[in-house]
Amino acid sequence: MEATRNYGATLQGAPTHAAVVRFTAADGKEYTHIPDVSSEAAVDESGTTVRILYDPKAPNRAMIGDFYNMFLGPLLTAFFGAVFGIVGMVGLLFAKFLDSRSKERTSTQHRN
Repeated sequence: MEATRNYGATLQGAPTHAAVVRFTAADGKEYTHIPDVSSEAAVDESGTTVRILYDPKAPNRAMIGDFYNMFLGPLLTAFFGAVFGIVGMVGLLFAKFLDSRSKERTSTQHRN
């Protein structure tokens, strides 16, 4: 892995940095991979060895094989999906409770 390079800018105009990863694929060709994720912190980790995952048929579609790149997105999606699912279920149960109370009051008023 090479030192990070200027990749873009935040909404406030601060530069963001992403690692530049060079690897040699099974076909013997050297490829360069720049992750989609960048940060404001410039980290100089030149020469660091990282695990690269790629399809041998499409080595230009590589990804760094660490927890952050492989699992953070799916875990966040599952977490927020569960939160919204639970909130939705609580809302449905509360609406059903209110509906049953409304029907109970209506039937009580008709008896009197």
